[in-house]
Amino acid sequence: MSFVRGLDFDLEVGEAERHRVYFHWNQFWGISEIDVDGRKVIRKARPFGFAITSRYRFNVGESERHEVLIEKKRPLLYAGFRPQVVRIFIEGQFLSEYTS
Repeated sequence: MSFVRGLDFDLEVGEAERHRVYFHWNQFWGISEIDVDGRKVIRKARPFGFAITSRYRFNVGESERHEVLIEKKRPLLYAGFRPQVVRIFIEGQFLSEYTS
């Protein structure tokens, strides 16, 4: 069993104007990265965090704009060794959920 966890996923946003959003999170180093169409829009390193919920909010698109919210929740105790949940919202509507 490995204690090093992480989470990688991608999704498409938009109808006529499609954009690929890629999320990567490394649980060992506490680094979160978000790319849109291959361009980095967010990179945060939190090796020691006290917040239970981390939120990453950004807009995607030019003529067809969408607000994307990626919300990561950690357990209160021993978070570095336990699964964490990431939820995705587009325009405030729940889209999907991933677990590390």
